[in-house]
Amino acid sequence: MKPTLLALAAWIAGAASGPPPTGDPERPWTFLIYAAVDNNAEEDGNFFSFLDGVRGALADDAGIDVVLFIDRSEGYSTNARSLGEDFTDARLYHVRAAGCTRLAGGEAFPEITLDSTYEPNSADPSNVRKFVAFGKSRFPARHTALMLYGHADGRAMCPDEKSRREMGFAELTSVATEKEAVDLMALEMCNMAGVEIAYQWRPGNGGFSTKALVAIPNAGPPLAWSRVFARLRASGSQAENGPGPIDPAKLSGADFGRLIVEEGGAARLEAGEEREAVGCYDLTKVEAVKRAVDALAVELARSDARTVFEELRGPGPQGFVLNYGRNRLDRAPFVDLHDLCRRSAACERLDARTRSASEAVLAAVDELVLASWGGKALPAFEAGKSGIFIVFPDGAFEVRGRDGRTERVWARCRWYSPLEVPDVYGRLAWCSDGAKPGNGQVENWFELLDRWFDDTGEGPGGANGYAP
Repeated sequence: MKPTLLALAAWIAGAASGPPPTGDPERPWTFLIYAAVDNNAEEDGNFFSFLDGVRGALADDAGIDVVLFIDRSEGYSTNARSLGEDFTDARLYHVRAAGCTRLAGGEAFPEITLDSTYEPNSADPSNVRKFVAFGKSRFPARHTALMLYGHADGRAMCPDEKSRREMGFAELTSVATEKEAVDLMALEMCNMAGVEIAYQWRPGNGGFSTKALVAIPNAGPPLAWSRVFARLRASGSQAENGPGPIDPAKLSGADFGRLIVEEGGAARLEAGEEREAVGCYDLTKVEAVKRAVDALAVELARSDARTVFEELRGPGPQGFVLNYGRNRLDRAPFVDLHDLCRRSAACERLDARTRSASEAVLAAVDELVLASWGGKALPAFEAGKSGIFIVFPDGAFEVRGRDGRTERVWARCRWYSPLEVPDVYGRLAWCSDGAKPGNGQVENWFELLDRWFDDTGEGPGGANGYAP
């Protein structure tokens, strides 16, 4: 059948902005990389080393398309080799083994053209929404993965130096929609393996979501992405005879996530990286974890078990639980949820109902964590169980600010809130769901922390407190 003039014109228009769409919705995977590197993550030893490793491992017949959005920064590198050009604005690329082809964003991302100098705020989640929409329309596939590459600290992510803004976790779900939902999300950022973050992006939340999530609970160099992509080889391809090849057509989001953890953990072990960790989580299971944790919070409030539970966390006589801030609960109040509840389930100083509630959390976390790895400097880490943290600060710890004023750590956790918070957004569903503010009852984990730690009205629950 001869193409119509309209179809021919459409093809020519597409060719003018780079390669045409694959036109094959049966292609197994499209892997989208959102590189928010308008900051020092662009330094030569960071992002471009990662990208070069991916390109060097790719097979162009691997059954997977890799698409890149990158917002670069001035002053950190002048790399013109990896993408064929040096620039300081934002651009789109089709990443292939043979080279990277610049793309125009079309209707989904019209600000980016082949000759534009578009300078976005990469902390604005609307750019994530546009990028995912572009990737899905231009490179249709059965499965879509989204990587966020940049910086984070467990309270916000994707800082943009030019705009001086960061992106809130709930901000992404408030702007990106269900249409932009993905099968797998990978976070190449520090301190992002929080149960609160996982709950925010769970399927069925009404906005952006992911079925599986790969995240790093502490800090460290990028995972072994070259090893991951080196194993992806389409069935029947010439590269299929490589070591341990995996046909992407056979990978679900959960399978892909397990592969990332497998290779990431093995590479960290070989490199002697002892403090690092990584995990993959099934976010269809995180609502059960939320219900179990909230039920535990109710029992802890009922039994007035604050003293015992804080000792289990530390820094009491039993020491810290597995803490991803290098035992600095003032700066990174992130403790391993499995390890915490393993201790509380075995603690005879807690009553039977509280211990039973702790066991229920353990069972739910076991379902949530699909795979995980931790270095030998984390001796309490249990592979496949540990690796997801919960916010639980040391409420008695006092911090002196630059203005000389001293305040409790909980007052510093304003980002951890059901309320809107300047700069870091707040509005975490984990903190609001299941609670009825002002009724005087502890009904979820956030309300428990607010009752225990906010005796000044300066905490994340607002001036009047969330659970008086």
